[in-house]
Amino acid sequence: MRYKINYDRIEIISDVFKILGINKIKMIEVCDIQFHVAKQLSMLCPQISKYLLYLNSLVSYRLMYHGEKFWVIFTQYVSEKCIHISDFKDAVDLVIDFSVKYNRILINQKVDRLRKIKRCNEIVRYIDNHEFELLAKYTAKCLNNNPNSKTVVFSIKMLYYELKSKGFDIVLPNTIAIPVDRRVALITYLSGLLDILDENDINASKLLKISNTIRKIWQRISLLSSIPSLHIDSVIWYLGKYSNLNSRSSILNSIDRCLISIIGENDVKYLVDELFYRLPP
Repeated sequence: MRYKINYDRIEIISDVFKILGINKIKMIEVCDIQFHVAKQLSMLCPQISKYLLYLNSLVSYRLMYHGEKFWVIFTQYVSEKCIHISDFKDAVDLVIDFSVKYNRILINQKVDRLRKIKRCNEIVRYIDNHEFELLAKYTAKCLNNNPNSKTVVFSIKMLYYELKSKGFDIVLPNTIAIPVDRRVALITYLSGLLDILDENDINASKLLKISNTIRKIWQRISLLSSIPSLHIDSVIWYLGKYSNLNSRSSILNSIDRCLISIIGENDVKYLVDELFYRLPP
């Protein structure tokens, strides 16, 4: 697949996030179902919620359910069993039990990942001390993976959400990349950041083949806007569920009231117009 990066659109999308600013973007995060999952788990399993969220993120790929439903099922399952667990290694076993039942695609690979993490003794210290960059690097080392890989950086985002739900006011490091999944890939194309030169049928599977390019595009946007990539991801992931709609007006009509009540209709329209730039009005 041949493609061209649209640098003019990078400037425009950077301005979108710069104008919104970190405070509004952090307000938008509270509309994310993944934040609500983190908040619920922090209340139901306060002693190990951070471990559960981190661990389940590492095996959140090739899911049997849509992302939102997957996390709701996870919360329901572990909240019934976590009350007597306070140890990280017991949390690993609980996530393995859940995965065997509800995350069965590539289950041997996923269980192997969790068992590798269980043997990495420094993980708990990095989680407990909120050392995000070191945690990402150490997790990747334990899994023999890239620190920028989707599940590694996603685990940092969910750990951040857990802390946010407990009242911590944190800005994540600029050095941690965006987790490139189907939603991020589609928004990258729909926002005009990428021009695909030799394909008429553009879909997420094809776009994910150039995930490194997509990641670099959003790193550039993060640099220009002074908004860390993982905070940008919260906005993209939240709006990305509307990528299957065929017009910007239909997206605006479908967006729930949470986002509008927090940042207002004008800012919501601004986001939709620019992030779904390729769609008709």
